[in-house]
Amino acid sequence: FEGRIVALKLLMIDNPEELKKEAEISRQCDHPNVLQTIGVCDALKSIITEFMDNGSLKKYVQMHYLLPSAVFVSIAQKIASGMAYLESLKIVHRDLSARNILIGHTIDNIKISDFGLSRTLEDKIYYPTQKDCFPMAWTAPEGFVGEGILPS
Repeated sequence: FEGRIVALKLLMIDNPEELKKEAEISRQCDHPNVLQTIGVCDALKSIITEFMDNGSLKKYVQMHYLLPSAVFVSIAQKIASGMAYLESLKIVHRDLSARNILIGHTIDNIKISDFGLSRTLEDKIYYPTQKDCFPMAWTAPEGFVGEGILPS
């Protein structure tokens, strides 16, 4: 890893295809607001990514809740930029939340992470068959009735 500090995401899965799918999707991405996947370690069932010093946006906001509104606007713009990029690749994240937004050394370094539930539009499987996969408050109406992803 050329002297870089990296993160190791250990996956609690039994199906090696899930690891392969997550790595496949995340490796397609090359954008300043999407976490870079460096490699995969099949033996450890893990994905190697760039290291983000400040952890998740959820924890960061809990610790620094008095941030100026301009900082939150900047964060939202970076997330939107990353999501627009994913859309251009026809990737549906399906699990965007504050816990899956990571912060690097500075608050300006914002990255979308965790592609475990992600799918490409070519997959034709947008919603899982198991219940309780997504937070109910954030699930699009078509997700409840088994329809595909709508453009909006």
